[in-house]
Amino acid sequence: MSTCDSWMVNHPGAKMSIYDIPPIVRTVLPLAITPSNIAAGFQATGIFPFNRDIFPESEYMAGYVTDRPDPTAQDANSEHVRCSSRPTSEQASPSDSEEVSGYDVSPEDVRPLPKAGPRKVSMKGRRKRKSAILTDTPIKRALEEEKCSKMSAKQLFPSTKKAKSQRPTQHRDPQPSTSQTKPVAKKQPLV
Repeated sequence: MSTCDSWMVNHPGAKMSIYDIPPIVRTVLPLAITPSNIAAGFQATGIFPFNRDIFPESEYMAGYVTDRPDPTAQDANSEHVRCSSRPTSEQASPSDSEEVSGYDVSPEDVRPLPKAGPRKVSMKGRRKRKSAILTDTPIKRALEEEKCSKMSAKQLFPSTKKAKSQRPTQHRDPQPSTSQTKPVAKKQPLV
């Protein structure tokens, strides 16, 4: 019986919350983290002893659709050349014709999977900056000057949205008449 199962038996009808997890982990973790389990984890993933062929090519097929071409490649217009162990019709000789017909045809050979397009470069969003200590005096001054220049540019060239919203409306009187206003008494400060 697992530790979670024993907790459920001891607390019938209660929901397990995040506050119940640490006591369960406290009892199970020392049993799970043993030197033999740690060594088996490194061996199963091929980290130690190193095994380059621990994962077959079929394990990587799930990510094939989202593979993108390398943007730093020298010839960006060239087609992706697919390496194949099959001889093409030009390479095949009459003696190889029996071997060529013995190959299986995969669904991708008939109808290739669509590939993800190149990443879109957007100019929207945050301006990219280098990391810096923003409270440092020279950097802080530069940021303040940049903010002031943006504010002055906004004041010189107001956007059309703001200009439309600032127009007075003609169907109502913006100020109430003086006969309807009541005099406001000033509050005296408490001494």
